[in-house]
Amino acid sequence: MSNHPVKWFNSNFEGAPTVDDTWDNINGNFVAMLKACLVTGFGDKLIANLTYDETSSEAVANFDNGHQYKLDSIIEIYDASDAAYNGEHRVTNVTTNEVRVKLNSGPAGAVTGASMKVASAGWSVFSESPDGKVVVFDTGSDYGNVMIRVANNDTEQYEGKNLFGNSSTLCLVAKISLVSNVSDYNNYDVETEAIWPASHTGGSSIYQRKLWNLVADDGMFYLFFSTGYNGHISPHYAGYINSLKSNDLYHCVVNSMGYEYYPELNSTMYDFGYYNQQASQTAFHHNPLCSANHTDYRYLARAYTQLKSPSKFLTRGIFICSGTGMQSGNAPDGGVYISQGEIPVFEYKNKSASRDSDKGMSLRGTMPGSFEPYYSLYDESGGTNISHLEPRIEETERLVRFVTYFGIESIAANEVGKQRVAGEFKYEKSIGLDIGDKGWRL
Repeated sequence: MSNHPVKWFNSNFEGAPTVDDTWDNINGNFVAMLKACLVTGFGDKLIANLTYDETSSEAVANFDNGHQYKLDSIIEIYDASDAAYNGEHRVTNVTTNEVRVKLNSGPAGAVTGASMKVASAGWSVFSESPDGKVVVFDTGSDYGNVMIRVANNDTEQYEGKNLFGNSSTLCLVAKISLVSNVSDYNNYDVETEAIWPASHTGGSSIYQRKLWNLVADDGMFYLFFSTGYNGHISPHYAGYINSLKSNDLYHCVVNSMGYEYYPELNSTMYDFGYYNQQASQTAFHHNPLCSANHTDYRYLARAYTQLKSPSKFLTRGIFICSGTGMQSGNAPDGGVYISQGEIPVFEYKNKSASRDSDKGMSLRGTMPGSFEPYYSLYDESGGTNISHLEPRIEETERLVRFVTYFGIESIAANEVGKQRVAGEFKYEKSIGLDIGDKGWRL
């Protein structure tokens, strides 16, 4: 396993894949972006000069024409004649033409001919279609019996459609399936299915942003993807949670975009609207990672019984929704605070029961690497990294990426926010994801 088990990626990275599919031109760019982050890495660039700084124990890579490698990200150096340079390293400092990374041991001296790229999250491709638009992703470690199949083409339509919205919000969707007993990309058993946006927008909105953030280890990834009328960022995730059940083989989860009044996947595609941040519309697909009592569009491959049938789940935190405890930094000390533990995952048997004790709820595990901020940190790029966070427990430093996304929460009508319908408001929220080297696995 890599010394850097968690990777984070951003659409502004060096050589980052562009998701530019439109409703009439399906290139498979969405699944290609996932493959680049999870499997191959991207942004290969020849290093003009690679030296070693003995004072700081850092490798210093210089480029002739600038670069877009980012601070705190994990890069891979390869083809260096001195093997001490090769491998994955965390970026410690960047300037216009220079990248510094920490090394475990000192190399002999300067080398040429080496290259750098953004390191992958350590997944593999089990099978893919000849055109690359359908990919079955397998985890980098043996977590269980489930793989993740992504179909980003024009033949595997959902309810006869693969796009939705109106003239200003027309977008593609991809079908995300949790699959088992996989022979190849065309032969498998379906555990459950979901749908995700596969293009930023195909419409005419002048407010759109084309951003994506992805944070992953070799068994779980969180994708934050801007789309819709105003280009707000929606959260999506797929992979294995940290399960409390011994020998759990089906603790793989996925969330889906959806429409409030048609939460199940058998609704027609046009019911899944994409009008985010338009108060006059009622359709939405945003799915907060941490909010009280929300179970729609959240699926476990199987319940803890391991019998073949998907189970819904909910997450809970300290506040009604992640990042909503305070309006800004803590007034007494100016601190940025996050929860001490990962966000819990509950599965249940009887959602209609009025009391939790009657719902048959059970704690299945936790969302890997996730932390609940006490308030939201908004950044135009969709995320920001902060270290030296309080509370610090058993660690001298925790490096957390605060990722911004757009969500809906049910709150009192006098709270601050943009009202969609009575009692529900739209917010820019944050989730905290640990991108340090401790890793996500228990």
